[in-house]
Amino acid sequence: QTYPLNIDATTDDTPFVFHMLRAGDLLKASTYQGMNEINLKAVKVLGTLLGIVIVLSTIAIIAPLTLRKRVRESHSRSLMIYFAAIGLAFMMVEIGQLERLIVFLGHPIYGLTVVLFVLLVASSLGSLASRRLGGWLWLLPLLLAAFIWVSPAVTRQLAGASTPVRILISALLLFPSGFFMGMAFPLGVKQARTSDERAPTAWYWGINGAFSVVSSVLALVVAVFWGVTVTLLVGMVAYMVALVALSVARSAGKITL
Repeated sequence: QTYPLNIDATTDDTPFVFHMLRAGDLLKASTYQGMNEINLKAVKVLGTLLGIVIVLSTIAIIAPLTLRKRVRESHSRSLMIYFAAIGLAFMMVEIGQLERLIVFLGHPIYGLTVVLFVLLVASSLGSLASRRLGGWLWLLPLLLAAFIWVSPAVTRQLAGASTPVRILISALLLFPSGFFMGMAFPLGVKQARTSDERAPTAWYWGINGAFSVVSSVLALVVAVFWGVTVTLLVGMVAYMVALVALSVARSAGKITL
């Protein structure tokens, strides 16, 4: 506990063997001396990259709100929060699932290919079904909680299976949550258009994209310092925030109508 570097054994939840700094150590002056130089270089790169994407994303969000009258007059704070939350959540969950399954699948290429392919297919089908099944979006946090809780036990039991079997198991673990993740964006656009025909849907789309970019870096920062499970939990909580924001937007729309 008192050693200047984190020398705990790495686990599947914190597999970053090269990273030996604790988050709390970044506030200590002693961290920036001696043996921590190599670790600090990686942290500085991540910190710089995160700062850049936050600044650029903030400009992309604030500039239209400041400069365009239509955006100022017709935007909804609830929908701003909603699109920001689902952008943040999607990348947190995607990267968390990739980091959790990459060891199980046995190779980074398998991990990247399987996770991205299954999530893209599942979310596309979810988008297609959102008109009929959108009322079931509240199941998403529950499915993510099930993935977080069940996947370690499943992957541990089947770690010795053949590659095709492990790919199939990974797809089965990913598909349910991926399907409902795909519903979130079209449901938000539908709500925006329903509540106000002048709604700045392109701007909401931009907010979603900006927070996805920020989240792609932030997810790695969270995983490196606090582990893969925490990354997935942050994504799950972000989806819960999005559901509350969507509910508020629907209530406000009914009052307006």
